[in-house]
Amino acid sequence: MEKKIITPQDSYHYFFGYYDLQPYTTDGEKHLCHRVAFCNRLPTAQDVVELGYLDVESLRFTFLASTRAWNFQQGAFLQWFERDKSIIFNDFDGEKYIARVVDMQGKELRRYQRPIAAIDVCNGLALSLNFSRIYDFRPGYGYVNVPDKYAQENLPKADGIFLMDLS
Repeated sequence: MEKKIITPQDSYHYFFGYYDLQPYTTDGEKHLCHRVAFCNRLPTAQDVVELGYLDVESLRFTFLASTRAWNFQQGAFLQWFERDKSIIFNDFDGEKYIARVVDMQGKELRRYQRPIAAIDVCNGLALSLNFSRIYDFRPGYGYVNVPDKYAQENLPKADGIFLMDLS
């Protein structure tokens, strides 16, 4: 397979996210990505990353949404959703982390009250976890916007891994 640069040659930093997610549409024509103006430091609570896709042929970026819940290791857990008809990603609503689904025009279709960490598309389920707590231990993998309300507890009973029904 021939190597091809698909990012525009501009002043932005483009990245996808975690290695276990599929950035390409099933037809291979679009590649999901995050776009930000820096790459030499951790994101702050004020930093916004743009989400969209690159057209593999034209090398053009199409903006779909933005978020303040992201990091350079995993991005915003940006993923194709509903057979490439929409995207799902984590966001910050000003109070808490959530997950949003937007269509290919950037219109919000759904909002979930927890962020996603993994999705089982066959069964319509997702796992969620405390990204604030992760930030305390691994800043490159957590989100900075909200302090962990369980920071003083070793084994908080109200925290852990949460199963979400996406339907």
